[in-house]
Amino acid sequence: SFSYSTQEETVLEIGGPNLVAALENSNLLLELRIANLIKRINLSAINANTSIHEGNRVLVTNPCPNIDASAADLFTCFRKGLQTESTIGRDDDGDDQLDVGEDSVD
Repeated sequence: SFSYSTQEETVLEIGGPNLVAALENSNLLLELRIANLIKRINLSAINANTSIHEGNRVLVTNPCPNIDASAADLFTCFRKGLQTESTIGRDDDGDDQLDVGEDSVD
C-alpha cells in the first residue's frame, strides 16, 4: 500500500478545443481519474507501506513513460499525471459527474 501527498502548489493546466463557460450559479467540476493514473505508473518499486511525498520521491527507472518519459521518481509521475487524468467541466445537472452534453475539456 502507498499514499501520495504534497504540500506543493501545483497548477493544473487543462485545455482543449472546447470552451467551458462559467455561468452564474453554475458548478464547475474537476474530475480526477485516479484508477487510470495508477494504471499508468509502474509501482513495482513499492514493496512495503510507502508514503510518496516531496521528501520521499521514490526513485525508479522509467516509472511512467506515458506520462513523462524523463521522470525518475514516483512523486513526479503522480504530480504530472494529475494533469493527464483530469477533466474540468460544468456540472449542469448537479449530479457530481460530467455527463455527455455537459461542457468539459481534458
